[in-house]
Amino acid sequence: MNRAHEDQDFDATGHGDENGPLDDYVRGLGDETFAQAYEEDLFSRALAGTAPHLTFRAGLGATLRQMASRGTLDVWLTTAQVEQLQAAGQVRAVIFNFDPEHPVEPDIPPGTELLITRIPLDVKGARLLEADVFSSDGRLLKHMPDINFNPEDGAVYACCEAELARLAGTQPTLVRVWVTDDAGRRVVAELGGF
Repeated sequence: MNRAHEDQDFDATGHGDENGPLDDYVRGLGDETFAQAYEEDLFSRALAGTAPHLTFRAGLGATLRQMASRGTLDVWLTTAQVEQLQAAGQVRAVIFNFDPEHPVEPDIPPGTELLITRIPLDVKGARLLEADVFSSDGRLLKHMPDINFNPEDGAVYACCEAELARLAGTQPTLVRVWVTDDAGRRVVAELGGF
């Protein structure tokens, strides 16, 4: 599908969806005429400094590559992955032991690059873990369909860039964790103040 000729949509920032045609171009969607015309226009705008979406995409790509190289691209980690991350010493991480009975905000010292939250959870026998994040007014903010876990760990680890964790801490959320096992799909935890 070629979205280059659709009416312009607006994203959460209120800017036009300038990434639609760029996404189509990068993915090789559309015909050769579209690709050639878009490429010429894109490079002209880039040279003129009028292609902010290209700068955004390049920055996002660089951030994702950096996170992947440090092993922090995956939001959910196992105990073994946390230990490997700590042993590598490439990133300053703080591990916060979340207490579901007495939730408090984590202390994130200056200079911290990653916040890794250990969430105690008995998931022995689980085949699949999922999580939903809700705003304080009950709106679904994010669905995470495949949480990485090891049933023997007795916990899951949520990994977040420290700056993002600081920002997220200003907005109360509820995280609902679902497990699928032989008994079916059910909620195994509701984490408020997270």
